[in-house]
Amino acid sequence: MCPPFPPILGLISRALEDPGVNDRDVRRALRADEALSLGLLRYANTAWMAQRRPARTIDQALAVVGMAGLRSIVLTQFIGAFFTQSGPVEALLWEHSVASAVATALQRSGGGPATEELYLCGLLHNAGKAALNAEDRPRYADVVARVIQTGEEFAQAEEVLLGVSHSSVGAELLREANVPPLVKHVTLHHHQPERAPAEAADVCRMLLLADAIAYRASPAWARLLGPAEPPRWIEGRLRQPGQSPVAPDIDALEARVCAELDRIRSWLGR
Repeated sequence: MCPPFPPILGLISRALEDPGVNDRDVRRALRADEALSLGLLRYANTAWMAQRRPARTIDQALAVVGMAGLRSIVLTQFIGAFFTQSGPVEALLWEHSVASAVATALQRSGGGPATEELYLCGLLHNAGKAALNAEDRPRYADVVARVIQTGEEFAQAEEVLLGVSHSSVGAELLREANVPPLVKHVTLHHHQPERAPAEAADVCRMLLLADAIAYRASPAWARLLGPAEPPRWIEGRLRQPGQSPVAPDIDALEARVCAELDRIRSWLGR
């Protein structure tokens, strides 16, 4: 079974929507959740945050990451909670979620809330895969095996073996979650950008590219793939970067994704 979305997301969303809202409830919820508070402190004190002085309190750590950064931290930790089992498929799904998040966000320079929403789009777009795997691990392992053996995309293999795709399952999972509407649209339509609302279509295209890069950046995927050739659709997306509203240097972007994946793995102790 999938864990429920953390209640603190509602508090964070209200604080982000209205800067005049007192964030006392967010801080109280953080202090009451040892895992979240420790994760926040660890993140605020990582070397790449480059703080002159260590953050020793929740208030100091929150001043470092900001409210939007806190939402990303909470959801990155939440995605890890999907994978209480530690088999090869779970390793792939976790790495792919995080690498997709990074690869999507890096396609837009400048940082800020817009970049944070891109990160969340990448992080949660395959939440349906995690849910399907949590429901029946052996059957989802068959999906992964079919993708490797036939070269089908995951959504096709899921429809054949499970009668449902991760896009629809993920959209239902996120329907009542306190995440930006953009994330919900992208989760449902990321394989069919032409069906997405206008504000989500470009992000869906960015995500198709990020998704392909995430497979190349994932050690778990390489281990599962073994001597088999990568599915053609992965390399096909990389050869057509024009589908994205930006045209990044694929090799440079992949290298940055690999580095960020290692950083996040170190932060979470995975």
